[in-house]
Amino acid sequence: MSFPSLRATKFPDLTLLAKPERLIVVGASENTGSAGFRGVQNLIVHKPFRGKMVFVNPAEAQVFGYRCWPGIAEAPVEDFDVALLLIPASEVMQALRDCAAQRVKFAIVWTPGFSEIVETRATQEAEMLAIAEASGMRIYGPNCPGVSNLYDGIGMTPSAAFKNTLRSGPIGLATQGGGLGRTIMESMERGVGIALWLSAGNEADLEISDLIVHMIRHEEIKVIAAVIEGVRNGPRFLAALKLAAEAGKPVVILKTGRSTVGTVATRSHTAALSGDAAVNSAVFSQYGAVEVFDADELTETAALLARRKATITGQVCVYSFSGGTNALSADKVTEAGMVMSTLRLETVAALKPYLLEYSPPINPLDLSAEALSRMETAEGSLRVLLAADNIDVVLAPIPMEYGQVTADFAAMLVRVQGDVEKPIVPVWMTDIRGEGCLILEAGGLLPFRTVGKAASALRRIVDYDAWRKRRRQHSHDIPPSRGILSPGPITEAGAKRLLSAHGIPVPEGALATTAVEARMIAEQIGYPVALKISDASILHKMDIGGVALDLVDGITVEAAFERVAQAADGPPRPVLVERMAPRGGLEVLVGIRRDPTFGPVMTVGLGGIHAEVLKDVVHRLMPIDDEEAALMLRSLRGAPLFESLRGRAPRDIDALSRMLAALSDFAVATGQALAELEINPVWVGARGEGVLALDAVILVDPRGYPSTIDG
Repeated sequence: MSFPSLRATKFPDLTLLAKPERLIVVGASENTGSAGFRGVQNLIVHKPFRGKMVFVNPAEAQVFGYRCWPGIAEAPVEDFDVALLLIPASEVMQALRDCAAQRVKFAIVWTPGFSEIVETRATQEAEMLAIAEASGMRIYGPNCPGVSNLYDGIGMTPSAAFKNTLRSGPIGLATQGGGLGRTIMESMERGVGIALWLSAGNEADLEISDLIVHMIRHEEIKVIAAVIEGVRNGPRFLAALKLAAEAGKPVVILKTGRSTVGTVATRSHTAALSGDAAVNSAVFSQYGAVEVFDADELTETAALLARRKATITGQVCVYSFSGGTNALSADKVTEAGMVMSTLRLETVAALKPYLLEYSPPINPLDLSAEALSRMETAEGSLRVLLAADNIDVVLAPIPMEYGQVTADFAAMLVRVQGDVEKPIVPVWMTDIRGEGCLILEAGGLLPFRTVGKAASALRRIVDYDAWRKRRRQHSHDIPPSRGILSPGPITEAGAKRLLSAHGIPVPEGALATTAVEARMIAEQIGYPVALKISDASILHKMDIGGVALDLVDGITVEAAFERVAQAADGPPRPVLVERMAPRGGLEVLVGIRRDPTFGPVMTVGLGGIHAEVLKDVVHRLMPIDDEEAALMLRSLRGAPLFESLRGRAPRDIDALSRMLAALSDFAVATGQALAELEINPVWVGARGEGVLALDAVILVDPRGYPSTIDG
């Protein structure tokens, strides 16, 4: 697969935004109910700011013993790194103009009350952007919770909760909204260290892609957790994910607004376009982002990625002291598509000195509760499992809080993990957060809350590691142009001429305007044939009787011609005469449409109920090559239908993959002109028989750029 070029994609240096040396706080106050009061407290009490700091508020002479200046222009220092604006929305625009005049580098607009509240106030955000572009000052926000830099000990935020979340660690948190971001920050109570939280708010200027790239460049951040409501600039976002992949830094994404109701909520909150959930998920997967679906999954998956040192291929051993827990865990591991490793003879032999007589040396390994009274036995058996070359992760569920016993067990897990690279994944299954849970958290082994969530996280990491292994960075060459895709309507016959010119196989056929001509074409191409009414305005020809199939001689062709040509109101239409595809093929649906955020997206599914009823489809952002196309096809739930089945030969998946790659080239080469393309169905023959586009619809966007496709 290919990635967008970075030559035209520049990301700003946000070092001084996250770690300023000179800070001006506009709206600083001693009014205990104000944002200005809470913001100043965070800067001088909870995490004292070590640089030069100036306060501005025309209503107060002093704030916490610091002199307060009446305006930004009167402040004694020019070229501030950051201006933190803790003022009402009505005062923000003038403050930004004053900041720009004073050569402030970054303005943090905490203030809500812009496009997320009233649509018409989006014009003020456009004015903010104009100020930023004219002055070079970058604007962060509005409607954002500020900057929480725990690594350097700086809290440029009016949050009253800042003082409760001061633990730094290897995770960077990038969000658009503030509420869910605060939820993730407060997961620090479970031992999760977050070095930096940046939240873009309404993204008048800086956007979440800029924040992600800053975290990629931050040496102490190992994993980036992102809460995304909508992507405003698709190419920049993809470029950010590409940089993360090149740096080896996983990006874990929680995308809100997946449902219809959730999408509406997103738009009313930050005025962000949520985008199609299936397309978003496909793009995340294609570009190596790890998608999760709840806040605890984001925390736990990011924490595991941050501490793991070895690749995980999905060979799991379950290790616990409860038989029922072991059985449940084994179920969840296999349901997630991973392998419960079979213990080899040498592993079984090495385990024997540590196991009780009635504890069989199998996976899952049941230590039994009695073994916990001899912790050296539990530790010895764990080390044996971790030494096995066919086990790359040990899942260690703890079903209960059992006082000193589970505390000692947790301490042992932490101690062993310190000696090995393979991950030990504990699960604290009880709601009683006893000493053992606290030991795991303090030791950096954030326990999952359920074995199902643990297995899901492991599966996501397996998929991420597999993606990194196969990721390729070469450019995917698009064939040279062959003309212009005109803005007018395109008939099925015209669509198939275009597709054929770009390497997509279509049935042999031609247009007929009389019954005699239809018979001549049929006899030339060979029976059986199909007849279809040819009119670009008729998309569903079968519904009006505009199709006749399996015609085997001239008499039936001539009779069918009259019926098909006059199926629509008005004068008779031309009729497309095509040779029927051989019987026994598999039908596949292929569609291409232009996503408003990311560009052309391909959808592929098996025909019939698979696509329409079962929603068994996959999506990919284009361009794709034949290798990526084959991965798409094999990821369908109905993929076994491509293989040998009850004596039937396997389908020609190689030819289908080549067709999908050629369609991708065609769609990309059309530029903005292609609104939609659908081939339904594609006939897929047995291996070696190839494929045929039996029906084709191309819709042109008249607003699109002239393309390079021959019409």
